[in-house]
Amino acid sequence: MLSNAGKIRRYYKEYIAKFKWFFALYLILSTILRVLSMTIPFLNSMIIDSIIDLNFYASINVLSIMALVFLGNIAFGLLETYTGIYLSNKISVETKLKVYNRILRLKLHKQKMKTVGEYMSLLDGDTGAVGSFYFSSITALIMNVIVLVISGYFIFSMSLTLSLVGLLSVPINLIIYTVFGRKMKVIQTTMRGLSDKYTGQVQESLLGLKEIKGLSIENNINGRYNGNMQEIFKANMKSGLTSAFGGLAQMLSGNFMQIAQMALAAYLIVQGHLTVGLYVAFGTYLGNFISSLQKLTAMNVSLQTTIVSMDRLDEIMESDTEEDYINMDTKHIKTGNINVDNVYFSYTGTKNILNGMNLAIKANEAVAIAGSSGVGKTTFFNLLMRFYDFENGDIKIDGNSIKEYDVSHLRESITYVQQDAFLFNDTIINNLRMVKPDATLDEIELACKKAFLLDFIHQLPDGFDTIIGENGTQLSGGQRQRLAIARGLLKNSLIFLLDEVTSDLDGEAETYLIKTIELLSKNHTVILIAHRLSTIMHMPRIIVFDNGQAISSGTHFELMNNCNVYKKLFDQKNE
Repeated sequence: MLSNAGKIRRYYKEYIAKFKWFFALYLILSTILRVLSMTIPFLNSMIIDSIIDLNFYASINVLSIMALVFLGNIAFGLLETYTGIYLSNKISVETKLKVYNRILRLKLHKQKMKTVGEYMSLLDGDTGAVGSFYFSSITALIMNVIVLVISGYFIFSMSLTLSLVGLLSVPINLIIYTVFGRKMKVIQTTMRGLSDKYTGQVQESLLGLKEIKGLSIENNINGRYNGNMQEIFKANMKSGLTSAFGGLAQMLSGNFMQIAQMALAAYLIVQGHLTVGLYVAFGTYLGNFISSLQKLTAMNVSLQTTIVSMDRLDEIMESDTEEDYINMDTKHIKTGNINVDNVYFSYTGTKNILNGMNLAIKANEAVAIAGSSGVGKTTFFNLLMRFYDFENGDIKIDGNSIKEYDVSHLRESITYVQQDAFLFNDTIINNLRMVKPDATLDEIELACKKAFLLDFIHQLPDGFDTIIGENGTQLSGGQRQRLAIARGLLKNSLIFLLDEVTSDLDGEAETYLIKTIELLSKNHTVILIAHRLSTIMHMPRIIVFDNGQAISSGTHFELMNNCNVYKKLFDQKNE
């Protein structure tokens, strides 16, 4: 595990170094601005002393110099503002892109360890905290050091005694920030967790509004929301009070030091060791000096908050990704023959879902998989897609282990249509082109025709430009499934995995899908999982799963006569 300093260096290299020239330009512009601004208190002191001495011409000369300084501030300020906005947005975008890309490529079992709400919190909150730290905090660190050096030079050259008295509050403030910074890290960790929980619950409740209303549990859901808000309220109160008490402690020490400083300054002016103008300038420079010190020590609080976000992002950035599956000498799937040889698999490492699975499916064959819940049907699909890796045995396509194929090529060769096929809130044509951006209209229409969907699309007022809603809510269940199949046809998959695609369909939609499967099997390997026996009883071959094994295969009539497990399953469905 990297130390905090190691994490800061690593994130700097990843997110900031690529913009180093803009970063350098911003620092140069900011430095010039700070130097120009730091001359103003000294010029003010010269004006005050020249007025007290009744020297009008000296006052005019100093005012002319001050006007040039103001013009320089405006010019350099505009350039600094533009560069700062560019850097801030670039860092934010780069950070979000890197983390989002990493999330997409996490291994599936890792992705499922967090809720969608937690990922949203990571992308919105934690990436923003890290990006802000590198732009705001690091530039502030450098600028505050510059101000500290310039202010320190002026105050010590004006009056060593007055400077030492004025700086007595510094060690006190350092202790205050250290103590309260540690407390803030603990509080921020708690608040991030609560934010994840809040985002996840809101998203769940909004996605499940229909079910919530149907179950009449609005009060229950509202109560859970209220409970989360109360926890967030308490955490925010603790954070606000901790910050406020730290500020009050700092203000108290600063006020007493200011009284002591003013008393000493009055004595020095009366004794003729200090002019009024220099004291006014001294007060400004001392304020800048102490303010810079306070900001530098306050960065400890910002750092602790950022470290919390870094720890959360590290959990994602250091997790295994599917890039581990990349095979530079990848083979290519050409036919779609599938062989499963003595495969064992467990999700938890304790109870096996597959127990020495053996089966063979020929290229361009249409088979159905039957079996009760929990016998390994969907698990078999998950292993074929390499969502998970099996422990023992092997799964081969075209005679080669699927582990020898590049995972992206493997999945390009397979279309996996699940019970609730995922569709984007976009037009029909954009959903189809998601898998092949350069597809022509003829190619798209051919894929839809093979999926028995083209006539329906032509009947729509906007045709292929019809917006289908979130996850295809404007389409029926059968239309969503056929659109998902058309998408697979467009990407020219050799293998189709259909998981419970007919479970929620009416008779007409089921008939269309069966026709689609028959057509697919002429040029594609098709494997169908279905509990609805009316769907699978007409399939050319049915493979029966039981206890993590393929125990029998044949036609519906063969299995009814020779396989007790299948006969029992069929009889249960017809009771």
